[in-house]
Amino acid sequence: MSKKKDIWDKISADLRSKLPSSEFEIWFRPLAVEKLDPDLVILRAPNKFVGNWIIEKYLTEIKKAFSRITKHSPSIYLTYEGSSRTGVAFPQGTSTGDYPIQRLNPSLTFESFVAGKCNEFAYSSALSIAKDRLNPYNPFYIYSSPGLGKTHLLNAIGNYRAATDPHCLVKYVSADTFTSDLTYAIRSDSVNEFRAEYGTLDLFLFDDMHLLEFREKSQEEFLVIFDKLHKNQKQIVITATEPPQNLKNIDRRLKSRVSGGLISELLVPDTGMRIEILKRRLQEDHINMADDVLFFLANYSSDIKTLVKNLIKITNYASVSDSNVSISVVKSLVHDRYKTEIDIPDIKGVIATYFDVPIRNLTSTNRKRVYTYPRQIGIYISRKYTSLSLKQIGRAFGYKDHSTAHYALKKIETLRKKGQKEVINDLKRIENLLL
Repeated sequence: MSKKKDIWDKISADLRSKLPSSEFEIWFRPLAVEKLDPDLVILRAPNKFVGNWIIEKYLTEIKKAFSRITKHSPSIYLTYEGSSRTGVAFPQGTSTGDYPIQRLNPSLTFESFVAGKCNEFAYSSALSIAKDRLNPYNPFYIYSSPGLGKTHLLNAIGNYRAATDPHCLVKYVSADTFTSDLTYAIRSDSVNEFRAEYGTLDLFLFDDMHLLEFREKSQEEFLVIFDKLHKNQKQIVITATEPPQNLKNIDRRLKSRVSGGLISELLVPDTGMRIEILKRRLQEDHINMADDVLFFLANYSSDIKTLVKNLIKITNYASVSDSNVSISVVKSLVHDRYKTEIDIPDIKGVIATYFDVPIRNLTSTNRKRVYTYPRQIGIYISRKYTSLSLKQIGRAFGYKDHSTAHYALKKIETLRKKGQKEVINDLKRIENLLL
């Protein structure tokens, strides 16, 4: 066994022990090692989807694994068939042309971003900031639930600015990577160099600020960097899952600073827009998919990252299988094969996505039909597919009184038996999404 393969086998075993088995099999099993030395690792993915996803989701975990096994912190590159490099994480000090693009994902651009009512203000603001170095919106703060496009917009800003301004110093970094790099700088007595690298930036793109929670040293360093860049009128763009005032265990001075510019929220895309996102992805890779499959995927999750993740599973399957990608095949691919039964969170998630309502409204006291009907459907489905008592199900949907849940169950059952088409069609479609 070659030394390179031996090291990668150990890294793989380490990653396997830290990740769910299904995640490891999907994302890491297909990888191959092209180059492996103390300073540089090049991994080959089967396609662009997998390469970009690993860079976006698992880069930090891969670096930690190399540090644990080899005691080195190499730069990680991913390539795929038919391409030079994708999702490139450039080593510190390395540049392309005259400017360093650090950790930008080149596939996340404004052209590949699907804009609509749920994100049009954030999109137009981001594009304005990317085009104008003297934009007054500083900092620009984007927040949303996970998986709705925050990271995409950050990278789009960076990629646009880097492509149009060859002298612009750009850096994209996540909160986890920032903390990891800072820890390394402290241990290696290179904090001054760490600060100097950030202090020279023209555009600072900081992802997932909420992950700085309880990380006091990281918050202190971020505040120092923020103040220096802001004073020098350098653009700062930040993302998080909450508006600044709702961030927990974050220094009040830091919350005050990031509240001082433009703030925008990304909302959940409707079903039509989710289908458009899937179509755009498929068009980029010249892949055809049946409309019923697209409809199923779009209604399976409102989370864009989950949409893309499921699409990757399906396209990977299609690339190695001669059989057609049918609805039954798609269900087997996207459902968790290690999960043996449906639970209330599964049902709530599907119900909320199907009816396009926030999950919190499924447990509220709001009596509008737009909320009560999905709630009643949820209770009916829960009674049918879980072993919970009606009292437990009622509480899960916000009903304190057992009789209210019983009424909801009986109402849906009565309408179904009477042949009410809306109810029958809704139950059938929701059950198809769950099973």
